[in-house]
Amino acid sequence: MEIMDASIMDGFTTMIKLAGYIMLSALLADIIRQVPLSDDILHCICIGAVEITNGIHQISLLSSDMAVRAVLAVGIVNFGGLCGLSQTWSIMRSTGIHIKNYICFKLLCSLCGMILAVLILQSSDQINLIRLRLLLR
Repeated sequence: MEIMDASIMDGFTTMIKLAGYIMLSALLADIIRQVPLSDDILHCICIGAVEITNGIHQISLLSSDMAVRAVLAVGIVNFGGLCGLSQTWSIMRSTGIHIKNYICFKLLCSLCGMILAVLILQSSDQINLIRLRLLLR
């Protein structure tokens, strides 16, 4: 019974830590949202670098082209934000995996995802142009 009690308490502790990281990140994202920046895209990147959902919401409010918004969203989702990094670090702290390596990997995933999104969107535009030309014949 003691093992079950300890497991339940460990589970609650982990959940409360994760919820704490989410709350702190949401507060930090809200503070960043209040800071006036001259570039809306930079504003979205800063918020998304802290917390994914707030960053994606800010991207959805941009008046930029849908392709720009899609590429930004892919980058933010692949990075995961400082909130996600904090949550992951709190869980994997005792595994011996270095957080620096993990952050570099997440940044690389973000960059690769954005490049792939650009390539897919460009090929999609070319396919649509070919379809349009075929329809106009």
